[in-house]
Order: sequence, then C-alpha cells, then structure tokens
Amino acid sequence: MNTVTYDGKESVTLAEFAAKTGSRHAWVAEKKKGVLVYAGHTYVFTASNRTVVIDNQAGIHLPEPIGWDGVNLYIPVGMLDRIFSISPSQLKPSEDIKIEKIILSGADPTILKILASGGIACDVIERSATSVTLKVGAGSNLNEISPTGLVSSVTLKNQNNKTTIDLKFSKEVTIASKGIPNGVQVTFTSKARVTQPVAKRKLVIVIDPGHGGKDPGAIGRKGTKEKVLALDTSLRLKKLLQAQGHTV
Repeated sequence: MNTVTYDGKESVTLAEFAAKTGSRHAWVAEKKKGVLVYAGHTYVFTASNRTVVIDNQAGIHLPEPIGWDGVNLYIPVGMLDRIFSISPSQLKPSEDIKIEKIILSGADPTILKILASGGIACDVIERSATSVTLKVGAGSNLNEISPTGLVSSVTLKNQNNKTTIDLKFSKEVTIASKGIPNGVQVTFTSKARVTQPVAKRKLVIVIDPGHGGKDPGAIGRKGTKEKVLALDTSLRLKKLLQAQGHTV
C-alpha cells in the first residue's frame, strides 16, 4: 500500500485504499464526500469532517478530521484499525488477496461465509426471486461447493482475479450481508408465507337509527334534526355492510 504524508501524518488516499483492497469507491464532488464499499459495508467520508458514516447510520467519530487537498481524501494510517478493524499490515494489493474458504451451512436461514487472505468486497450483480449472483473482489482456487439448506445449486467462476458465485434457491429468499474479519457473511432467509385471510361469516344485521316520527331527537342551531342524521348514517352503514356480503 502506497502511503503519503499529509498534514504531517502518514496517510492513505481513499482511492489507494480501494485499489489495494479490491473495493468500490466513488467521489461526490459537489458534497465533498467519498463513498467506499468494503467488506459488505458502505462507508461515507466527508472532507474536513471527523465523522465516518457506516451503512447510513451514526458511525465512528475520529479524533482528527479526514484530510482533503481539493482532489483526494486522506485517511490517517493510524485510524485504519479504528474505522475498518484492520491494521495497515493486513492491507494487500487486490491481486494478492485470495479466497481461502467458502462455507455454506444452515437450513433456514442458510449462511454463506467467504473467508479470504485480506479484506474483500462482495456485490450482488444479478438477482431474481429464486437466484442470485455474487461477485467477490478476490480470486479463488475453489471449484465446487455442496448445496445445502435453501440453496439448491452453487456454481463458481474465476476470471481476472474475481470470483463469481451463482446460487439458486428452492424457494424465494431475502438476502442480508455483513462484513466479518477478512471476509463477508451472506444470510439467506425464506420469505414469510403470506397467511390467507380467514373467510368472514355472513351475518344478519339490524340497524335501529333511533328517534324518528314525532321524535326529532336533538335539534341543532340551524334546525338540523338528530333523527335525520341518524337515518342518513344508518343508510350509509347499510350499504357498507351489504358490500361485504352481510344481510341488513
């Protein structure tokens, strides 16, 4: 990892960190923000700001602001462990990072763990109701994983130091991912079954509006009689109940 001295401190640019870890990053110039997707999490850095936002939630408050020279964002090397839970010695060029083990376990939920020799990024590049394709920013010598739980088949492809994992499921699933030390954990959970509404009984309902005839009920300031409002409300209620199949 190439470091530079910025404001008297050994630092690494956000772009350099992304390149060496195989992560994705983007720079939002008008907001002076840098976005990094690393190990299953999204980090937002703001120029000259001390707070790093993680997954759109309150994140880490640093003792010093993120450096910015008008072109690059600078992260002090001493802050890497605090932000990413990794030390500088763990950072390796993306071409040196290899997937060491892929573990698929559990029934429902089914958990996929991808463990590598360094920090990795894992992105969903295709998704349907019963399948998903994951792209991992690291190469692999693994050729086969046995399906289990909700996963009915798994296919691995290695190309250009990237690993693509195609998974098919026996039923519709939801997907959640999170970063773990030197890896990513992806959890697949079957969607909750939609409970069919219980058929309602058809009822015979009697509505008694009250008052009527010679009894006007209460009379308002403008002469409105309670019996008129009661009858009107009852007729409206009758229509609503009949629309639901009841006898009124």
